[in-house]
Formats: sequence, C-alpha cells, structure tokens
Amino acid sequence: MAKSIFLQEIVSSIQYGNLPDTWTNTDIGSFSSTIKLYDYQESAVKNAIKGLWLYYEQNADWTPNEPKEVNFERKSKLFEQYILNGLMRENYLITEKNGNFPILEKAFTVKDKTIQYDNLINRMSFWMATGSGKTLVIIKMIEVLGNLIKNQEIPENDILLLIPRDDLIGQLKREVQEYNQNTLGKKINLVSLKNYSQEKFSNKFVFENEVTVFYYRADNLSDAQKDAQIDYRNYDNNGKWYVFLDEAHKGSNDDSKMQAYCSVLARNGFLFNFSATLIDKEDLATTVYNYNLKEYISNGYGKHILLSDQEFENFNENDLNDTQKREIVIRSLITLTLVKKSSRLVRNKDVTYHEPMMVTLVNSVTKKDSDLSVFFKTLSEIAGKNNFISSTLFEKEKSKIKKEIETKQYLFEDQKLILDSNLIEDISVEDMREFCFGSKDTGSIEVIQGKKELAFKLRTADKPFALIKIGDISNWTNDILDGYEITKTLREDSFFGSLDKEDNISILMGSRAFFEGWDSLRPNVVNFINIGTGKDAKRYILQSIGRGVRLSPIKNHRMRAVSLAPSNPKISTIISKVGPIETLFVYATSKKAVETVLETMQDQNTGSGNELEIALEKNQISFDLLIPVYEIIQNRRKKIAKFHISKKSLALLVDALNFPESVLTTRYGITPEEILLLKVNLDSASEIFTSNEEKNYRNIDILLFKVLLHIRKQKKVVKEFKVLEDEIIHFKHIKTYLEKNEHTELVEKIKKTGKKPVTQTEEDLQGLLGSKKITIKEYTEKIKSLTNFKGNEKFKDLSIDFISEHYYIPIITSSKEKPEYIKHIISVPSEVKFIGELNEFVKDNSFNFKWMFSKIDESIDKISIPYFSTETNDYRNFIPDFMFWIEKGDCYEIVFIDPKGTSHSDYENKIDGYKELFENKDFSFGKKKIKTKLLLVPNEINSVNGEKYREYWMDGIKNIFNI
Repeated sequence: MAKSIFLQEIVSSIQYGNLPDTWTNTDIGSFSSTIKLYDYQESAVKNAIKGLWLYYEQNADWTPNEPKEVNFERKSKLFEQYILNGLMRENYLITEKNGNFPILEKAFTVKDKTIQYDNLINRMSFWMATGSGKTLVIIKMIEVLGNLIKNQEIPENDILLLIPRDDLIGQLKREVQEYNQNTLGKKINLVSLKNYSQEKFSNKFVFENEVTVFYYRADNLSDAQKDAQIDYRNYDNNGKWYVFLDEAHKGSNDDSKMQAYCSVLARNGFLFNFSATLIDKEDLATTVYNYNLKEYISNGYGKHILLSDQEFENFNENDLNDTQKREIVIRSLITLTLVKKSSRLVRNKDVTYHEPMMVTLVNSVTKKDSDLSVFFKTLSEIAGKNNFISSTLFEKEKSKIKKEIETKQYLFEDQKLILDSNLIEDISVEDMREFCFGSKDTGSIEVIQGKKELAFKLRTADKPFALIKIGDISNWTNDILDGYEITKTLREDSFFGSLDKEDNISILMGSRAFFEGWDSLRPNVVNFINIGTGKDAKRYILQSIGRGVRLSPIKNHRMRAVSLAPSNPKISTIISKVGPIETLFVYATSKKAVETVLETMQDQNTGSGNELEIALEKNQISFDLLIPVYEIIQNRRKKIAKFHISKKSLALLVDALNFPESVLTTRYGITPEEILLLKVNLDSASEIFTSNEEKNYRNIDILLFKVLLHIRKQKKVVKEFKVLEDEIIHFKHIKTYLEKNEHTELVEKIKKTGKKPVTQTEEDLQGLLGSKKITIKEYTEKIKSLTNFKGNEKFKDLSIDFISEHYYIPIITSSKEKPEYIKHIISVPSEVKFIGELNEFVKDNSFNFKWMFSKIDESIDKISIPYFSTETNDYRNFIPDFMFWIEKGDCYEIVFIDPKGTSHSDYENKIDGYKELFENKDFSFGKKKIKTKLLLVPNEINSVNGEKYREYWMDGIKNIFNI
C-alpha cells in the first residue's frame, strides 16, 4: 500500500515546546474537575496546533485585513509541502466527473475544467477509533481556537460544529456542560445554526472567556431551506468558518454533497474532519493524527480482536444444510458462553466489567430467505422446545474453538489469548442454554413486539434473551414469525435503548440500520453474515468492530487490566483470568468478508511501499530489570518549582492582581485561594517566582494563564521501583515500508542475528549426542543454530547486530538519519556512535557481574524522568535514550544514558530534575540497595557550562560500569 498519510508526518518535525507562548497558552491536559485527557488525546490536540501554526504563521503569517491573495498563497505553500513529502498532485484533481464539481466550481478557481486540490488543502483529519473520546478532542480544539483568536494568531472566524445524529448532539451538550465547569478553560456557548443571524448580530454582552459555537445536524445541511433542512448558502459568511465535521466518513465519498458544502463554508477558514473510519485518499492525506483502531488496541486500550480463520462459504436458505447452519450458530454461542463464564470469575464491586453479548450483523433482513431470517430460524431451533444437540457436535465445536484460541494471534498484536483450558472444556449444553437463553430448560419461544424491535424469550424463562433491531418489523410480524405467539409490550422505553441495563439480553441481531447510533461495552462476539467487500462494507465492518472493542474494567478507565494493574491492586489479582472478557471474537460467514475485515483493519501508513511490522525477540533475562514508579506529592506548593519571570512581567502581574476579585474570578477563573497565594508571593525571591529577564510576558492574559497553570501543576516524586513489564515495547513494533520481497529479505537477516548461539562446538554436540545426553532433535536444532548464526548482517544502510546483553535481539542501527523505510530503530547519529563504541568495549572486556541495557523509544515506551524546564516554564518528561541495569551481588545500579546530552540546551534542567528525584535518597527492592546514575554525552566539552555538571559527562564507556 502506497504512502497515504502526509500531514501527520509534516507536523512531526515541529516541536510543540518550541512554539511561541501565544500558540501554547492552552492547558491541553485538563477538561473538567473530574476528567483529564488521555495522552493520545493530548497528542491529537498538539498535532492540530502544530498544523495550524504551520498554516497560519510559518507559511504566511496571518494579519488582520490581509489581502485575499495571501490566503491562497498560504494554501499553495502547504500543498507544496505535501508534494515534497510524496503526494502526487495528479491523484487529487477535482474534475467534472466528480459529483460535487457543480457545487465546488462556484466557490473555487476552475482551470481547464479542473479544480486543483490546493484550493481545499486548508483542512485536517483526526482518525480516531470508536470509543477513543474524539468528542473531548473536538471540545478541546474549540478552546484552542478561542485562545488563538483572542491572541490574534488566526482569523476571527465563526465556529460551526456539524454532527450526524440527534443522540450525538445530546452527548455533545452533556460533554460541553461538563467542560464548562472547568475554572481555567473558556466557556462554550452552544447555539443552533438556525439562530445564526439572531446570535451574530445581537447586542448581548459576551464574556471574554466565552466562545460561541454554532451547531447543527449534518445531514440537514442542504441546498434548500425547508423545515429542519437549511440551505448552506444562507450561512456562507464569505467562507469564514472553522467547520468541525463529526463522523466525517458519512460524507467522504465523491458524490457526498455534505463534504462539498463544508469545503465551501470553510474556504477562507479551516475544516476539521473527525472519524473512526477514514478510507478516502483526501481524508487520509490530511490526517494530522492517526489513532485508529490498530493504534488504539496496540497501545493497550479496548478489547483484543481475535479474528477467526474458520470460513463458511455462504449462509442462506439454499447453500447450507441444517447441520452446517447449526454448527455455525453453536460455535458462536459456545464462544459467548465461554466469555460469560469467565466474566463471572472476575467481576465484583470494584472490577466493573460489562455483561457479555453476541451481535449478529447481516446483509438482508426482510425476505423469508434473508440472512437474518435464516440465522433466527437456526437460533430458534437450537433454543426451542424440540431441539436436540448431539454431544458429538457440541464437543467438536468446543474443540475447534479451543484449538483456534491456542494457535491464533490477536489482530495487530503478537500475543495470544491466555485461557485456562478447563474453562472451555467444562462448558455443557445446559451452560450454553443458561448463559445464552436464560434457562437450562428448553421451551417454546415467545415474541414481544416493540417499536422497530422484536424481543424473544423462552416460556421457561422470565426475561427476553434476544433482540432484533431493524427499520421495519411489519414483514417479520406478518410473515416470518407466522405461528409464533406475539404480544405487544406496554413499556415506554425500548429494549435497545436500555441495552446496557438489560443484562438478560445476550443476543442482538440486526443490519446496517443500527451499526451506528449506539454505544455499549457489551459486545464480545460479532458475527458478520454475507457482508460485502465494497467501500461501504469496509466502513460498516470497521465501525461495527470499533464499537465492539469498547472496554472499561473499572469506571472511567478504558485500558486493559494489565495496563491498569500497576496503579490498582484490585485489578492485579485477576490479570490471568481476564483474557476472554477482554477479547472481541469475530466470525464471518465468507472468506471475502474475512479478507475485508483484514483489509479495513490495516493501517494506512506514512512510509513508502507496504507497511509491515516486525517484532524482535525479548532476550533471556537472568535478573530483575527495575524501573522507577512515580507518584504525585500531596502538598505540592511547598515544593513547587520556581516560575521564571522578568521584573517587568512581575510588575504586570502585580497590577493584574489588583483587579477586583470578581473580575479575576469571572474573567480568568482564579479562585480566591489562588489569588491569596499569589499575592503573598509577589517577589522574585519567593517560593513561587525567580528572576529571569529572558522570560518576559507582555500579554497579561497569557501571563496569568501560565502562572495559574504552573501553580496547579502536580509534581511527582519517586514512590518505588518495580520490575519492568510492558514499559519497553517498541521492539515489537518495528514498522517497515518496503516491498514484500525486501521485507522478507530483512526478516531473514534479522533471524540470522536474532538467535543466541549455542555455546558448544560441533564436536561438543557430537559427544553429547553419542553419550545420549541430548536427543537427535536437540542435536539438529543446536547444529542449525550454530551454523546459521551470524553476529552481524547488513541491509541497505542498516546494521543488524547481536549484542548478548541487550534487552531485545538483535539491535538495528542505521547509518542514515531517519530512514524513511523503517521506524523504531536506532538512527540518530549520536546514538549509533554510542552503540558502536559500546559494542567494541564489550568485545574487549570481560564482566564478572550481571548487566543488561535497552534502547528507549520516546514515541512508544513509557520510561521517563519528570523535570521542570525553565525554557518553557513547565513540567516535562526527560526520556533518556538508553537504560542500563547492573547487578553486583546485593548492589544494584540503574544508569540512564543520553548520547544527545548537551546538544540540547535544556540539559541542565534535566540534570536538576534527575538530582531532585534520585540523589541523596535511599531506594531498595527486596534485599537490593538501588543506586542510580545519569550520564550525558556532550558533543563538545567546551559547550558545557562550567564544572557544575561535570560528574554527569561521560568521557568513555567505562564510566557506565565503573571499571
């Protein structure tokens, strides 16, 4: 698959911390008093800010009342950056063949019956998995726009939010209400677009920290004005809109007028697309942040996905006999039973996993031989009164499930479901009936008719066990369910609307009518029946699976148990049992459907060639590898880092704090306690401030924001040390963008260097074989290892080396900085040089103690040293490039190494942060006394400031080991 994502790669070279204060005066992490943004949500917002800075400042600095030509110059420069990164202009031309051409030609320049994509490049897409919380990102982006407008960094355009459904509009209003409780952020005033003129031209007082956002249902945006529909041309505003389009995939095909309307409205502003399902090349190219389903799951969120290899050619009345249909349905029911049984083992008052459910999604629903009717008929036969399930059939299906679980890896991950085999072997037919149908006894099925839904229950049970949700149920009640007893429910609410409370409903059946518009944690088994392979089907499958991966082991947490366990002891005791409840089992009834799922799951990559992943092997580890664990200190103001400020700016702050308290509270969200704290510390030698003439703030709003953010920051200290688990994972995700034959060649070279060779010679092995101390099989494997092993291989500009003490093997370095065809290897020149020197040192020296080391990848791994940066007046994370573990008896030492060292001017702050956390402290782990050391490698000794930090300079590899 060719390179498809461009904008994220373009902004990756921009350092957020180096942007001007007027671009970073938003507290990215906070949302409300109870909600903080996840790391990936923060990253999405930061990437967007970098993209806006690139567009509105670097390419052509925006100024009020600038000529129209400047805006097109801005677009052209951004599009040229896409071209330089590999985008092919000819692939993005808009011609008369495009269904939206008649709409677009009225707003954009047409030349030779073609619109160049430069015209529409002022956009960015957020590819965020279902359940990843994109609504929070949207609201945070609105706050960012409000701040940038206030700071006169971007045009004062109106903000329009288009949402696809009424229920999502309701969700937005609830989220905004939650956000508006935040004392530091702006207040968002939501106004229907129908009231645009009234709101825009009214004389009502608007608070300075308030931003007005117009909203409307996206599919009611039209080219005609009637009833709920509104004509987009009546709200044109000269194209000066910041348009947010939620669920942008709904309008991303060539003939979607809605996408065209948005492009026209944002032609002199900016368009922000949000979706869990990006397929079209325009959306992919302009993706500023990719956290799609693959990224979401790979980073520890949501359920694992186990995609079954078992294929069924078709599932309809004519193509399968009753036995085959029964096998298919029983298999999914046994899987559901397995998950339900395992959930009972782990759920308690503290661990709040969902009640599992099976979802069957079909292509056709209304005819007598439709997919849904055939599935229901088979299901009712299994559940019904006269059904008999042979033990042979039942055990055969259990065996198939067990075998697949034991052999099949999760999608996107190099791991398998860990399962106690007794859990599935002990499942009986009675268990399946109880867990899936609500009764161990068979019985006739009754039908309960609601609005656009049909519920089913056994006469031997008290509550319904299954639900069909389709658009029109009349054909079912009049024809397909002929002979069933049907009663109409008197309940006002629907079963579907209260699905999360209806634990008794274990089976949900439907079609595309409901794959959107509902959110639930409950799906653990998904059946796709006769779903096609076209573009719409891809979105359908991706959205459906995306909804199925939602997870919440404990309230307000979306990560899997293994990620939550370090900070939650109640979770740590059940980790070995949560595999089934944290897995989404996917079955498809045709090979094409399986292939479609696989295709739609693949990441649209950012490199050239095909994106494929290589997982290197974890090395043999002979002792505990320990890492620090941090905690937030309670009384943080007593140990707060000093905020650096010039005398002039401090005087400005003094004047500001003399404003009436009501003004400070209303305009800036400062609490009375904070006002008092600042007033008693208005001195450059106080516990909060220190004098620094380089830190000059001319804008009082930015100064107050920065100071408030500073005193509210939560400082960390070292709590303890723990054994390394999944904090270093980058070696499992070596991404290559190579043609398949080259990728295969690289993998083969890695295999030759990635296996630790046997220590015996060939003669030794022959002696062991002759004395029968090893078997012929063991002899063959060892000889193969001995003859195949090579300590070094070359591939293009890569060096693939076996270093026996590295955390994973082999270790890959590149002589070319940032090679475009591979990610997550060592390619920074200073790091490559360090590895080379270390390798030579190891060859020339012997060690009588245990030691290991590992590269740390700042983009994936989770090891860092918190510190306060005087450059940004903020807390940051220092991520050293390497970590060493050295064990000499009871003496245990951890060494952090940073070969980039003093080439970064912030190095003194990093050292100060390390000293405060680790030095003059007593740490232990069991009987081991833990010492730590930080070593930086300066590019030039003369660049280092004086003697103060000399002990942290590394002048040779021997410094690491004290030899």
